[in-house]
Amino acid sequence: MEYVPAAVVLVLGFLAVTISARQRDPRVPFIAILALIVLTAAATLGMLVAFDPTA
Repeated sequence: MEYVPAAVVLVLGFLAVTISARQRDPRVPFIAILALIVLTAAATLGMLVAFDPTA
């Protein structure tokens, strides 16, 4: 179940992009997409760290 926190992060990031895409300010979706990229990288790194090949 090590992948659950990473999945939650990805879902929250996707929700942020979806909500921001509905806003009128054109800068907000860019910020949200940038945040999603950072969150995706953090989640991927978290999955790689949590993966234990000896287990």
